Amino acid sequence: MRLRFPEPVASVTWSLPALDDAAGDERPHRLATVAERGLTSCVVTSGTLLALDRQHTSCRCAPRKAGGPGQPA
Repeated sequence: MRLRFPEPVASVTWSLPALDDAAGDERPHRLATVAERGLTSCVVTSGTLLALDRQHTSCRCAPRKAGGPGQPA
């Protein structure tokens, strides 16, 4: 059963069944890198993103406040 919920107006949803988690498949890593760069470029310094995943706990993150020198990973 596929669960549906109303998305906020300024949101995007990806379905990624074609990507394989098999060892040696670099596509998931490349996609994550491109998505991270793209989403980070859309957020102002203090802005946050909300990540929803039906199989994991959802989270809110501030991509411009992480990953840099002296910042959390």
